[in-house]
Amino acid sequence: MLAAVALSACEVSSGPRDRSIDATPQTGDVVVRGTLVAPDAREVSGRKVSAVRIKTGGDLLTDLFTTVFTGGLASLGCLGGDGPLEFCRVGDYSTQTTTGGAFAFRLRAGDVTSSGGRRRALDISTGLSPVAGEITGPIVSVRVQPKEGDTALSLGKLAVWDGAVQATGAEATTLSWTEPPGTGAVNVRLEESNRGLHVSLANASRPAVLDARVLEDTHPTMTVGANGRISGRKAVWLSAGRQVTGAAGAPASRDVGCSVTLSAGATTAVPGAGCWLDDGQFAAAPRLPRPTSCHAVGTGDGFTETRCVRAPITAATLDLGVPTPLSLLVLRASPEAGSSARSSVVLEGSTDQRSWHRLGEWDGRPPTNQLEITPPDGVTVRYVRLRVDGEPRPQPSYVDNDAAVRADPQAVVSEFRGDLASVAELSVWKGTPRARPTSPVIRHTMQLHRVPLMAIAGVLAALLLGGVGYALGRRRPAG
Repeated sequence: MLAAVALSACEVSSGPRDRSIDATPQTGDVVVRGTLVAPDAREVSGRKVSAVRIKTGGDLLTDLFTTVFTGGLASLGCLGGDGPLEFCRVGDYSTQTTTGGAFAFRLRAGDVTSSGGRRRALDISTGLSPVAGEITGPIVSVRVQPKEGDTALSLGKLAVWDGAVQATGAEATTLSWTEPPGTGAVNVRLEESNRGLHVSLANASRPAVLDARVLEDTHPTMTVGANGRISGRKAVWLSAGRQVTGAAGAPASRDVGCSVTLSAGATTAVPGAGCWLDDGQFAAAPRLPRPTSCHAVGTGDGFTETRCVRAPITAATLDLGVPTPLSLLVLRASPEAGSSARSSVVLEGSTDQRSWHRLGEWDGRPPTNQLEITPPDGVTVRYVRLRVDGEPRPQPSYVDNDAAVRADPQAVVSEFRGDLASVAELSVWKGTPRARPTSPVIRHTMQLHRVPLMAIAGVLAALLLGGVGYALGRRRPAG
């Protein structure tokens, strides 16, 4: 439903509105000026600059009622706007740099004043197109908040930072970059979205070192973000993004297949290419069919919704084919599983599937999305098993108003202890455990995709409006 709402918004939205200096002056206008400068100090002309209003709670409520009662649900949400930090295109203004890299916005009184009468903040953002060797170009964003009586604001030079990021090393991958502007925290991201790989190193020092096996055989784009100030105002820089080649290759467990046990006790063998646990897709959900039970629930206000539960996966075993010495196990959590859905997991090894010994455990607590376990020297196994090992708790359910109401006793668990569906990937590496590099190794740093600080307000607003729109669109009268 959210995708449909977003699509409708894209179809009906007119896009960012021009707020260039050429607009007719009015009382209460604030003119914001600046100059876009490349890393080599060259002024850049012909680049888009966006001014994005940061909305307050009062703005959100006003927008919600306006869109629902005047525009209808088809135009609700303005989700996915072109602005770099905003959810609704009505608050996204753009212009272009002219000769000499100069740009100017003429912001109206309503642009800089919230629905409650307070002066609002805006993010002025721009950047460069990628050049040879880059996947994404560098971006700079500065936050401004005009004060009462301000008629003009000068940002001076908005200098982008290319970062010159790179990753080297076959076993210990060293991540490096040039010194960023400002003095704030530096965050490193390596992302390959088509495989669901998102590595985030918060407050990273330069250089940063991580085990190359974390990246396996992926080709993520590496970017570095930095905080600082421009003309006394908060600023964020995002470096150009360069592709990194994972040098470690695929782990021994890749596509070996697995056997899966559901809550009802049935064990199903899954062929090598079909087991989600070791297919190299780091955010994949289980693809095996599971018994599902759905029932209608009254919401107490004259509506109903259909809530469903699935039979949980209580154990899964990888068969490596032959006895294999272990050097590292990497467990990744599903980014789609909320904190309440994460499960405590025990990892065990065996040579015969009769005698098992513990290799490690994961308590399932966020925000860590990756667990690296180094087994003792000399541990050799053929089978690696995951099993849930949590305290009994209510079985989580989900809303699916398109599902047929049906009762399947195999899906309902009286003592629910967890579900391995919260685990997206288990990588088993063979060999002798490696000594840690002399420089600090970044460990336990695979986290849910982080949102840049200055984007938080816009993202939260999108979730709020999207959730309300979803509820209004999905609920139906009881009976």
